[in-house]
Amino acid sequence: MSYNELTSTRSMNGIISIFSEDIQVNNLTANSIITDNIQINNSMLVDGVTLTPTEISQLSGINTDETIQEQIDAMEKEVVE
Repeated sequence: MSYNELTSTRSMNGIISIFSEDIQVNNLTANSIITDNIQINNSMLVDGVTLTPTEISQLSGINTDETIQEQIDAMEKEVVE
């Protein structure tokens, strides 16, 4: 198989699995996408909001178990004490 050769299989329930190094499409509509690793080189549109790589990188260190407001409140409390 060449480096860019595309292969596909069709299962009994009509789901198509595609195995390829590179796939390029203009639009992809899916109920779910399962991946081990994903790389986004440009902005990403999520529920009508565009997220740029700069905005996404600024999210590092955020505790996803709490809302951002809860984290701000905790920091303010630490400053007061």
